[in-house]
Amino acid sequence: TSSWPPSDTTYKPHYLQPANAIGGGRSPGNDVQLGSWDFNPTAGIGETGFSKWDNAAGVPQRDADQAQEDEWKGLSFSTAPLAKPLDIHGPIELSLRASTKPLPGAENGVAEYPQLVPPYLDTDFVVKLSDVAPDGTRTLQNRLISPVRVADVTRPVQVTLPAQVQRFAKGHRLQLVVAASDMAYAGNHVPQPVSIVTSTANPGTLKLPLTAPLTF
Repeated sequence: TSSWPPSDTTYKPHYLQPANAIGGGRSPGNDVQLGSWDFNPTAGIGETGFSKWDNAAGVPQRDADQAQEDEWKGLSFSTAPLAKPLDIHGPIELSLRASTKPLPGAENGVAEYPQLVPPYLDTDFVVKLSDVAPDGTRTLQNRLISPVRVADVTRPVQVTLPAQVQRFAKGHRLQLVVAASDMAYAGNHVPQPVSIVTSTANPGTLKLPLTAPLTF
């Protein structure tokens, strides 16, 4: 085919569910918390090397222990094992809602300098889709990751993951990870708890570019 994604590709929604699952059912209620984590950049884990407001003055240099993958501070959602091989080809779309609140030590902002210290509390994280084998081995194709900064946590967050062509084998699972940080990106510089929530009106939705439906 000369089109991209292929002309027979369809985007079917799958939903983030409690118990770290991805399935076909929408949220059974409103403001259902799917999970949460506390991120504290002063703890020495994660992206603590520089402020998230650094600019084009130069690329900051960080020590190795200041740029570690901090995935244990985050959430993962998985499908059931696949009943047959599955092909994905195209960008992946994710819609979710995050919530947070200030912790002691968080910067509340200065109205006179909104570009230096924003007068609102935002948050950020990274999103990635991995292939999980029956033995638990996880593969992230070509380090395809989407860093996300959420300026307004009162609104749903729309994320487009990098386009990819990948075959998931029979018996494997798709795993979506929403992590506090990743070694390739600067994370939040503000201590804060982060929650991922879902609701009937705004469910956490993962749309996969498929030419055949998911079967388990």
